Amino acid sequence: MPRDEFSASTKRYLAQSAGYLCSICSKLTVGPSSESGTAVSLTGQAAHISAASGGTGSRRYDSALSPQERSAADNGIWLCSDHATLIDRDEKRFTIEYLKDIKQAHEEKIRLKQSGVNIENGLITKIELSNFGKIDKEVTLNFTDRNIIYGNNGVGKSLVLELIASLSDKSYLDRWTSSSRPKVNSFCNIHYFKNQSNKFNISIDRQDQLSYFFNNASMPFLLPTMSILYISKSYWDHLSEMPDKERDEKSNISLVSSYFKLTENELINIIGSITRDKKLFFNDIDYDKESRDIIVKFNGPKNDFYRPFSSLSHGETLRVILEITIKIAHYYSKFNSTILLIEKTGFSSIDYAGINVLLKAIYNEKQDFQFFLASVDIDDYNTEGFNVYELSITDNGNVVACLKELNIKDL
Repeated sequence: MPRDEFSASTKRYLAQSAGYLCSICSKLTVGPSSESGTAVSLTGQAAHISAASGGTGSRRYDSALSPQERSAADNGIWLCSDHATLIDRDEKRFTIEYLKDIKQAHEEKIRLKQSGVNIENGLITKIELSNFGKIDKEVTLNFTDRNIIYGNNGVGKSLVLELIASLSDKSYLDRWTSSSRPKVNSFCNIHYFKNQSNKFNISIDRQDQLSYFFNNASMPFLLPTMSILYISKSYWDHLSEMPDKERDEKSNISLVSSYFKLTENELINIIGSITRDKKLFFNDIDYDKESRDIIVKFNGPKNDFYRPFSSLSHGETLRVILEITIKIAHYYSKFNSTILLIEKTGFSSIDYAGINVLLKAIYNEKQDFQFFLASVDIDDYNTEGFNVYELSITDNGNVVACLKELNIKDL
């Protein structure tokens, strides 16, 4: 029986779309050859997913395919020589569906890498949602490792961040499952990539019943594979929610640690690491054991001087909080895939220059966590290197997401 072989252009396409890496083990399959100044050594193969012919020993042969379909790129996968041999010796393990899933995940990994996205720690690549708040029709947003979502109040910026945060704390879904919400079927798909694509689904029916799915399989609850740090309210809002007596009796180190849900000792250790490392906003931040307060170093006209946290302005206080936030996310990322979600309203006293210091650090320092910022506007932000979405409401009342092509400002 004749074989429906791939053409040279199809083989080249399969190799290039796989980044010349084996789709199973990511082994590099191309390199220089010593035969000539222009020669290369190619050790990969364009393997058929469904066999090229139906002869003896053929694996996964599908007689329903036409010769053109059998020799098309959709029926091919790029592999190293070892795995090209292995898949044709074990068709029970390497089924058609399994190989197609492997190919799709590998090509997604190559696409993200080519875009400059750090995928080694994992990240959320896409969110699809409908019938939440003012979002009546499905809205889709594609993400990279650095993201900004902006738009007027009420269009769904916080909603997107809350749905992501709900993967680690379902209390963020409380207002979307309350009896006062419109009686509609709401759904959200959150796509997460680490080595392979995964999909978390959150559904709320007309009776406000919450359901979870992972890769389309029903789950009683979700066990996320990432750490999520969500800064949704300001430090001052946190203090205002505490009883006056409790707030007055606590030291500043105790108040700040409660804001981050850390023990005092954990926060003191975080501050110690900030003292040793590069700073974002201040020359130095330290802990004063006697006063149990954070102290911050400033540059004076004659000499440097320290001020206690309790004497800082709102904007200075929030810069300290933001410095600690970034450091906590940094430590989270050493142990697990980490996502940092920040509402600009939580840092409303920080001016545009301060936010640009943050964005510059996120971009230039190549942080190992995925970053999201929700803001009402970005007119004075330096958004170089960020994936920026605008959420807006059309004339007919639908919320739409627009990926913005922005002018790059000087750092």
